[in-house]
Amino acid sequence: MFDGAAFAPIKVDIKQGGEREMKDLDIDRLKDYGFEAGQLKDLMAQFTAGLLPDFESLEGKIHERDWEQAKSMAHSFKGMLSVFVSPELVALFQALEDELKSLSKNSPQGLQTDVGGLKVRLKELHYAALAYQDRL
Repeated sequence: MFDGAAFAPIKVDIKQGGEREMKDLDIDRLKDYGFEAGQLKDLMAQFTAGLLPDFESLEGKIHERDWEQAKSMAHSFKGMLSVFVSPELVALFQALEDELKSLSKNSPQGLQTDVGGLKVRLKELHYAALAYQDRL
């Protein structure tokens, strides 16, 4: 099972913000999904490897205004995040997915969600996940 010490709050050195606790990374959620401690290293490696490239792909579809593909990608991304992160961050991606569902090819308006703000959160999450991965 999980060692409680392995799940202590993670502090990461973020370039602009100095040292801060990263609350978006929630490793305890893995227990809810039935993962064992021995699986953690591989799971974290997969998570950190795909986090930013997957988001950049989603961001590309948003910039192309390909709402259908972006909606599908946001749904998958949200599902992947739900295993590793706080419910608050998952809710932000649920809101993004919901907004994408409301757009069609003929929608004159663009996306209102702050995609840049989400990207900043994900970069911080990536640093926290790498810091945690180094502890394994």
